[in-house]
Amino acid sequence: MDQPLLYGRIDLVRGNEGEPLVLEAELCEPSLSLPFAETGARRFAEAMAARLSHLC
Repeated sequence: MDQPLLYGRIDLVRGNEGEPLVLEAELCEPSLSLPFAETGARRFAEAMAARLSHLC
């Protein structure tokens, strides 16, 4: 695939000396955290529709 991913998430925590540590890296998330942004669901749906329209 020549296009960047539409979703990805890296969860970080601080280590004992304040350094960032990767807790989790996800490329697939069931909820996609869509409830946390007012227009998140619409923007994601539009991005998916645009991506799919290039396949047809």
